[in-house]
Amino acid sequence: MNAPAAKRVPSLGELIARLSSLHPQHIDLGLERMHRLLARLDHPERRLPPVIHVAGTNGKGSTIAYLRAIMESRGSARPRLYLAFPGADQ
Repeated sequence: MNAPAAKRVPSLGELIARLSSLHPQHIDLGLERMHRLLARLDHPERRLPPVIHVAGTNGKGSTIAYLRAIMESRGSARPRLYLAFPGADQ
């Protein structure tokens, strides 16, 4: 029996060239594509209640307390709070 031919391992330079060819040359950081998509979907975000998403490593609790105090002092509808902790669903 003949052993299968060994597959040639590409060099590091060849791998980098291959990965570079797959990466887009221009990265569009604008929101125009998102605006077009929302328009095609008849702007579903306009039918949602107002939402403030607070994320990050530090300061979420005090930020939420501050925002809640502002909203309540202005007579806004009582803000609702949803907390999700990493690993809470495990």
